[in-house]
Amino acid sequence: MNELNQDFLLSHKQTEAWEFLFSDNIEEVLFGGAKGGGKTIEGCYAAVAYAQRVLKLCSLKEVPKYPHLIGFLGRKRSVDFTKTTLETWKKFINSQLYEYNDQKKEIVLFGGLFKYHCGGMDDENNIQKFNSAEYGFIFIDQAEELDRDDAGMLRATLGRAKINDISIPQKIIWTANPAICFLKEDFLSKDILPTRKYIKALPSDNEFIDTKKYIANLQEAYKHRPELIRAYIEGDWEGIQGEGFLLSQEDCQKSIKLELPIYTINQKTIVTNDPAWLGENADEIVHYVLRNNRVIDSGFYNNKDTVYQAAKNVEYANQYKTSAIVIDAIGIGAGVFDNCNKLKPVSKVIAINSSKSAGQLEENEDKRKEKENKFFNTRAEMWWEASESIKDGQFILPNDEKLINQLCSVKYEIRNGKIKIEDKKDIKARLGESPNRADAMIQGIWAIKKVKPDSSIQTNSDWKNKQFPASQRMMERIQKRRH
Repeated sequence: MNELNQDFLLSHKQTEAWEFLFSDNIEEVLFGGAKGGGKTIEGCYAAVAYAQRVLKLCSLKEVPKYPHLIGFLGRKRSVDFTKTTLETWKKFINSQLYEYNDQKKEIVLFGGLFKYHCGGMDDENNIQKFNSAEYGFIFIDQAEELDRDDAGMLRATLGRAKINDISIPQKIIWTANPAICFLKEDFLSKDILPTRKYIKALPSDNEFIDTKKYIANLQEAYKHRPELIRAYIEGDWEGIQGEGFLLSQEDCQKSIKLELPIYTINQKTIVTNDPAWLGENADEIVHYVLRNNRVIDSGFYNNKDTVYQAAKNVEYANQYKTSAIVIDAIGIGAGVFDNCNKLKPVSKVIAINSSKSAGQLEENEDKRKEKENKFFNTRAEMWWEASESIKDGQFILPNDEKLINQLCSVKYEIRNGKIKIEDKKDIKARLGESPNRADAMIQGIWAIKKVKPDSSIQTNSDWKNKQFPASQRMMERIQKRRH
């Protein structure tokens, strides 16, 4: 067996966590508690160091026919482990020390002496492994993504692992950012077990990054959310526990009173639509036409079928020569989207599924990954980024009391380390109506930054005076059919 070494270049906080992790009295370490503290690197190094410790403890001199299973390395989702944690492993761990088997989802160490299962808690194969596995070491990256049941499943795999009839130590290292999750109770409460230890590592503790630049970037990213700055820069687990409103009445009133220049070049115009079902007490159907930093037209009505809703979108698009029609395509919106395409508008039609992963309109892969890691879904991405635009004075809101009330009634929280917007049904229950105006507006403010400039620009007088007989005939046919 080759004698291969791994250099462990540790910050003082990583060293502190290391010492506790390999203490005989400590079984679990929570490391991190803020962004930029070197969490993932610590976990990868610890996995290699644990294998070295077991090698010495069990006096192993020969490579077995099958590698000894010693642990699990993972995240909540397999795709996140592969794209983030595994990439960190490959970057910092000596490539001569291990082989990665993607098919089996295993990391084999020291020429076949040991192996780690790896991947995500969402992988059915891993769940089946947990039922019979006997691990000694577990490293979970971004552990705030897990729930208590996940943690219990992992903890149940410890305590029975032996090699050559020698019991190997049981250790877990969790890395995490502050979040509403099981970790706070398990590691930061007054009644924590003596076998558990929390090591707070802040970006200011990491000697291997440009601390000033990193903190400045975080402050810019969360400039309107002081509670998140306290959490991600200062490691505060308290402030992040509460829910807050994304926008205030003051934010919206300032936006209404803004005076922003009208663009003369590179103008962008879109139609944004939040559809609604037919029926008694049906929710409001909403259309806005946005041009750059303001609303130039709008429409509200109830109880119209998908063909009518699609035709209105196309009418607006043809009238204003828009860059895109953007539709909330969940549920009834799927039918509106399909009918819009059949009517062949002058602009492309974009379907937004707000429940899907964030970053769906990002062309850059790195930006898409960044959005996926930050936001619970596309709905959270839209609300967060659009509310930032409003707070930054980049958009003029119309003076519409119903819209403003809806915009100021939406809460956010941090769930499993990601920004999440409360469910629409909960907002509707509190308001007594669905926040469709707010959703359509937010969708538009968010989407207009992501579309290309209009192919042709017309003046205000053109908008008012030009006739669009094809669009009008289409609407007349629909009206006749309904009556």
